[in-house]
Amino acid sequence: MKHYFPIDYRISVPYEGVLRLANITRLQQAEVSQSNLRYLWASLNCNTMEIIQNVLLEAHPSWNYIKEIYELLIYVRDIAMDLQVDPQVETILTLANSGRDRKLVKPKALLDNCYKVMDLLYCLCCKESNIHNWEDCVVPQAQPHSHHAPPQCAGPATLLYRHSGAQTSVVAEREPRPPEGKATLGEERFTP
Repeated sequence: MKHYFPIDYRISVPYEGVLRLANITRLQQAEVSQSNLRYLWASLNCNTMEIIQNVLLEAHPSWNYIKEIYELLIYVRDIAMDLQVDPQVETILTLANSGRDRKLVKPKALLDNCYKVMDLLYCLCCKESNIHNWEDCVVPQAQPHSHHAPPQCAGPATLLYRHSGAQTSVVAEREPRPPEGKATLGEERFTP
């Protein structure tokens, strides 16, 4: 997608509308529920996809992809509509919708953040487990000093994590392979 925008093209988004892994970790430590985090993720990224669609031409190769992501986010958000929204989540959504503080972010960075947070919230275990209903997947609670696989990972899903001293690395989806480079927890977090 970056090839269809001018170099370093950025779009204006609400400051609170950029949901990163660090934000989710902070909310997990504040004991915000899994369903509230998923609702927050879907709501903020619905707005983000609308903003991206507004700057794309309909003939752009990514138009249908962004439209499909938007429709899926609407579906996820609608599932949680009868949810008792946590006050912290409500505050973030109110600030994001107020339009006061804005920042310039590359469209690709917004999509990257959307994917990374989705991967955290819907966990690697869902990809490898026998769970067919994604709503039943459990979010690992923030445990920055834990070096073990999250407790909900059992059976083949435990192959996704390899314990190694003070470092943890993700192993390939189907076949275990040696990590190319080990990273400490939080090292690969992206800040737009």
